[in-house]
Amino acid sequence: MCGRIWTVTLALLTVILPTLPAASPQVIDDRSDLLRIVDDRFRRWDRNRDRRLSVREVDVVVADRSVLDDEAAAIAAVKRTLRVYDSSIALTQKQLEQLIRQRAANPADDLARMYAEGLRQIRSGSSRLFSSRRPQLDTIQQGRLGNCFVLAPLGAVLHASPDRVTRMFIEQANGRYGVRLGGRVVQVDSPTDAERAQAAANEGDGVWVNVFEKAIGAALRIRGLAGTASTSIDAIAGGGSSAVTLELITGYRPQRYALGYSADPQVSSRQVERYDAGLSKLLEETLRNQRAAIATTASSDTPGLPPNHAYAVLEWNGRRQIIRLWNPHGGGHRPLGPAGPKFGYPTKDGIFEMPLSDFRDLFNGIAAETNRPYRTSPPLPLLP
Repeated sequence: MCGRIWTVTLALLTVILPTLPAASPQVIDDRSDLLRIVDDRFRRWDRNRDRRLSVREVDVVVADRSVLDDEAAAIAAVKRTLRVYDSSIALTQKQLEQLIRQRAANPADDLARMYAEGLRQIRSGSSRLFSSRRPQLDTIQQGRLGNCFVLAPLGAVLHASPDRVTRMFIEQANGRYGVRLGGRVVQVDSPTDAERAQAAANEGDGVWVNVFEKAIGAALRIRGLAGTASTSIDAIAGGGSSAVTLELITGYRPQRYALGYSADPQVSSRQVERYDAGLSKLLEETLRNQRAAIATTASSDTPGLPPNHAYAVLEWNGRRQIIRLWNPHGGGHRPLGPAGPKFGYPTKDGIFEMPLSDFRDLFNGIAAETNRPYRTSPPLPLLP
């Protein structure tokens, strides 16, 4: 799922977070380590010495380059916890320790688990921009941020033309990066350990994905599309428009095509055939010209196909009427029955394929890169 934020008061946290039962040694060790770090570092994190840790103070620590490794993973877990539950509260040390000792209703939101995930990500990563000679799609894996709308367009551009992605990045001597987005260069600092702990994983293949995430967040803030987000990471944490991201990356207006028309009782079978032909033509022209396309779901109960999620369109086989897509979450899926809407589709490294008839029923729309600059061209009308 791409982006969800729950807001509850701190008082309710003790209701929805029951006492931690007996757990594996590794989980106990993680909690003990996290408690030790909080005990040792809370006073340092509490910059105004009011004995409470606010979101603003957490943001300062997250951006601090001297905060490394396990301390960085700890503050990143605190940041993620505040983002999930309530970004307006300030935690005392006792309250924070209570949250660490308790288990979240949703395991993915457990503070100790967030710490362990972040620490693994920091320690398995590389501080180089590119560890390989060129960026690769199969190393990218969306983290816990709701930023599929950022990564799916990146994956689509990367698959269409890897050199376009390589040329986006400008390494600078002062530890900063310039990222070319639509002909403009956005300046960002290299990601801190705490920022890397929250963002996408790249299987040790460099920090270029995290630099890109920060650049998109900065670009959204510059364009006034990030709401009240105070940092570039926050700007991409709660979901957004994948079509806007595609436009930011490429500098061109996307052509949107609405799907789900076969379920509309007012659309005749002849119209469905005509709309399918139009969709096929759009996919064919886009990919043949090495342009990027993304697709999105709204609701979905198909196993392995998350709802409210963005995907990169990789390939289109017009003869077989088969489309291949990439899920930024990566991973695999093995259907428990025949491939299709009921059991899902065989997936490896996030890549799967399906017939056009399933695609236009299960997805709610696509956005395809065009050759019309967004600075000089009006938005294109929605098709069909």
